Amino acid sequence: MKRGTTIAAVVLAAASIFGQAGGSVAPTDAISEAMGRAGVASSRGIFAPGMNPANLVLSRPNRVEFNLNLPLPSLNFRFGSDMFSIDDYNYYFSSDSTNAAGERVGRFLSVEDEEKLRGYFADGGRVVAEAATNLFGVSVNLEPKIGAFALTVNESMIARAELGETYSTVAFEGILLNNTYDFSDVDLAAWHMRKYALSYARDLDFIKQREFERIAAGVTLNYYTGFLYFATERMGTFVRNNDVGVLRGEGDVRLYAAAAPMYGMEWDFDSLAAPSAPFAPFPEPAGSGFGFDLGVSATVGEKWTLGIALTDVGGIVWDNRPVQYDYSQKIFMDDALDAEQRESVENGVVGEGKYVEDGDVFSAAPMAIRMGGAANVEKFIDGFPGTMVAALDYHQGLNSSPGNSTVPRFALGVDWKPGDGYPFVRMGTSVGGGRPVRLAFGLGTIAGPFELAVTTSDFHNVFIPMSARRFSFSFSTRWIVEWGAFEGDDEESEVEKRKAGEKKIDVVF
Repeated sequence: MKRGTTIAAVVLAAASIFGQAGGSVAPTDAISEAMGRAGVASSRGIFAPGMNPANLVLSRPNRVEFNLNLPLPSLNFRFGSDMFSIDDYNYYFSSDSTNAAGERVGRFLSVEDEEKLRGYFADGGRVVAEAATNLFGVSVNLEPKIGAFALTVNESMIARAELGETYSTVAFEGILLNNTYDFSDVDLAAWHMRKYALSYARDLDFIKQREFERIAAGVTLNYYTGFLYFATERMGTFVRNNDVGVLRGEGDVRLYAAAAPMYGMEWDFDSLAAPSAPFAPFPEPAGSGFGFDLGVSATVGEKWTLGIALTDVGGIVWDNRPVQYDYSQKIFMDDALDAEQRESVENGVVGEGKYVEDGDVFSAAPMAIRMGGAANVEKFIDGFPGTMVAALDYHQGLNSSPGNSTVPRFALGVDWKPGDGYPFVRMGTSVGGGRPVRLAFGLGTIAGPFELAVTTSDFHNVFIPMSARRFSFSFSTRWIVEWGAFEGDDEESEVEKRKAGEKKIDVVF
């Protein structure tokens, strides 16, 4: 079963190595993560690319932001499943039982235990792992007529596995007589990619209009380099065991995979040693491609900001020894000792592997449409303590690439600065997107030119860690440098305004 081991290794490698990228994949800033991933109207500065590039120009002019991973890196990690909590795992898979002599022994499952365990797979048996980091970033906001620029480098790894109820049934019961087994609910996907993004935004002050105080537009050009890829294109295999133990069915499976030399991936159909390469800052990729983001934002006085963006239009061509596992034939087995018949069953589930022509494998980036608004709460409520930005986003994924979903998602979040000497308090929730409801919480602070934010998007699980099925943690930093003044400014820097809790929507962060 080397073939099955190889396929599983591709997916599990991505789930276990961790290290989204920003944008549609996985935000690399803890601010938007704390706000339930709302940010199309409220993100600013170096955190705007990937959310809405137009927001680059809405921060204070004469401002430079850096993400140098010093003294702390910017990281976003998430792992979860709809199956097991830690308590469940310990109960079923760790040797916690003891015999009369006090010796640790394996656990014998009751009928109720087995039924409960199978039930974990009834909704798909889904496991998801995501991790992203911002390797480098710099943004510069100059005079309004010149605009704002940004260069960011983000890296992400994402793995998704939906095993389905059929796999669990076969694992617990084997293949029983007079039963049909349909594997069409199996879906595996993973990738490891790096995104280089060059962004530009400016005010559209040449447009004659009276509805908005400011209208800004932005564009981001993305260059993707891919290091690992695995995806199920189709899975329609089914088998039936009749009343005399003859297995018949139809094999219908196609999988694609690609791995950079640094992974040293060995394929079962290739007897030659796999090419390998040591770790390097710029490793040889398994594929590359281009894409772009577009965004528009508008402000209504000092109370509202509205935004809309189209992100990650493009994808990756996997042109470094891509692999295809394919099988579309009848399955027959009446003798379990016959190696050829056993192989037909294996091929029907995993496929027969081969190299395909370079460039034949393409994966779309996680393209999405985002729209939303943000409001300065203190502008509506006299005497409100400090300042608060409330944001509401609608996110519509346009494909099912890893990290994306065509199920609509809504996010609602707040960023509150109670006053001078208090940290930023951020809360949010996210509903939809093919995921359970999430409750996020985060804190942030500014010390001179240095800003720090920490978040968990599964805040409720902090209080029940052993019963939790999902864990997440986000950590982001940036350095802010400002100089001079601009027309209408009062000489006080944006950082000082934020520290004092006197910000407005165009200086959210």
